[in-house]
Amino acid sequence: MRKLSFFLITSIIILSIINLKVTESFGIDIEAEINTQLKELEKMKSEQVKLDQELKKIEDQNRIREVIDLVGLNGYESYYPYQLSGGLKQRVSIARALVLNPQVILMDEPFSSLDEFTREELNVQLLKIQKKFRQTIIFITHNLEEAVFLSRRVIILTKTPGSILAEVNIDLPYNRSLGLKSKPEFYKHIIEVREKMRAGC
Repeated sequence: MRKLSFFLITSIIILSIINLKVTESFGIDIEAEINTQLKELEKMKSEQVKLDQELKKIEDQNRIREVIDLVGLNGYESYYPYQLSGGLKQRVSIARALVLNPQVILMDEPFSSLDEFTREELNVQLLKIQKKFRQTIIFITHNLEEAVFLSRRVIILTKTPGSILAEVNIDLPYNRSLGLKSKPEFYKHIIEVREKMRAGC
């Protein structure tokens, strides 16, 4: 078995799945697998309780501290939401998910409202977080640069009703920095994804 990190989709949605396990010897129905993952996420979402109730169940305070450190929230532990910037609020959302140690995390365009600088910073932070905790992350975005930067594989979906239009393998080193965005091979993948999206319009 092998692992696919950041399985991306666009429709023009882009959906990323980190650490999706694929059995190569028998193959896999990608669309069925994605539908299964999404149904599981909906189930998890419906069962979610308020954060304060969840935190009361967490006995490992060391993990809470570890997550706060990792997402860069040191010094903000006592702040109220209205006191936080958009970027810090997104860090809180990531921390909330990580502290519960779920197997799957859904991120639906989490950085779309942020300025470009903050968005890029959180993209890099997200890759570091995934590398440490190794959870499956389903990441939805309409931003092609973000899609390619975060992904090893891109899945392009059609408009409603959504179905898989195309796949693009992102053959780039996974230990990525923002310097990658200046390289020709990065833009090569962006062009490839864009052309396949246009072909389905």
